[in-house]
Amino acid sequence: MKVSVARRIADMGTLRLMLLALALLNLVLMPFADASLPPEGWGMLFGVVLPAVAPIVVMVLMQDVLMCLVLKNDAEPARRSQLNFTLGVLLLFIVLLLSTWVPVFIRATYF
Repeated sequence: MKVSVARRIADMGTLRLMLLALALLNLVLMPFADASLPPEGWGMLFGVVLPAVAPIVVMVLMQDVLMCLVLKNDAEPARRSQLNFTLGVLLLFIVLLLSTWVPVFIRATYF
């Protein structure tokens, strides 16, 4: 039985969707991050907060991946399929977030 992507996303749960929304917000704003900005006003957000929050979000996403793997062991086939979808989404967000954060980190350490 095929389940729509919208239904799978809705079945991910509120907390996980909020975590992914935070990661998406970080993904959208990370290209504007610059550690050389003065730490006042918007410079505080784009120069300090965004580069500091990205690795924290990645670690929480990785912990969620671990929990999905643990829950998948004893799950029924339908739930296992949902957890596999969730794992794919989480891993995609981890890769995207790291690919936007690493250049900011490299620029911040070698300027």
